[in-house]
Amino acid sequence: AGVGGHDPPIRPQQPRHGSTWLPLEASLLCKDNVVLIEAGDLVPLDGVVIEGVASVDESAITGESAPVIREAGGDFSSVTGGTRVLSDWLVVRISVNPGESFLDRMISMVESAKRQKTPNEVALTILLVGLTLLFLLVIATLVFSAASVLSGVAGTFLSLLGARLLMGLAGALAVVELAALLSMWTRAGLLRYCGQNSIVIYLTFFFPMTILERFLASKQIIPDVGWACFAIMTISAALPLLFHLAIRRTPLIALYVRPEWAKIAGRRRKLAAAAA
Repeated sequence: AGVGGHDPPIRPQQPRHGSTWLPLEASLLCKDNVVLIEAGDLVPLDGVVIEGVASVDESAITGESAPVIREAGGDFSSVTGGTRVLSDWLVVRISVNPGESFLDRMISMVESAKRQKTPNEVALTILLVGLTLLFLLVIATLVFSAASVLSGVAGTFLSLLGARLLMGLAGALAVVELAALLSMWTRAGLLRYCGQNSIVIYLTFFFPMTILERFLASKQIIPDVGWACFAIMTISAALPLLFHLAIRRTPLIALYVRPEWAKIAGRRRKLAAAAA
């Protein structure tokens, strides 16, 4: 777009500054069209300067805040679509068709690029596949064992394999696989935060848990035992995290993080510095 929101004009006549020009929308430009770009205008497409000298802001492309000089001839005659002319004017011959500019190619490359999985992601995928297959095998065994019991087969398969052991294995596999899947879920930030601060929960949860158990037992606010246990465990895990957030910028953080002076490595560095 040109000055005042107008599109840069195309020149169907002599490609020289001062000749007759006609306004044309930037989207209608194509290769070999010649345009006049004045101070404040955006360069519509990639091209080559054939007349004029101007400073151009290429920070949108290169990230460099300092403007560069573009002039006809030499190594500084090319301009990139999306940059802005800051001073003077340029007569530019468009060198690409719409959709073939540098920005268009970069956007296409980014959209089509596929990030290679990290070794940890590959290992986690293999683990999930293995656990899933093992989980399905255990479930299939339990179903077959139950069918054997219902059909009255002597010496049931269930008693031979041990129903309790299989059911425990199935439950353990389900927990491990669910945890692995949650770690890959982008919206499980709260669970990852709890895992990163697990030491905070382990060291502090029994204080609110003991108080809540006695309070709920005496007041009978939640008569159902299951819901009462759920409330106690949830609050007991949340309160330590809130307490940690409140004291993490105070000296009380030493309750959870060993101070620098108490670390063996830190003392060694101080002794080495004193000796030097």
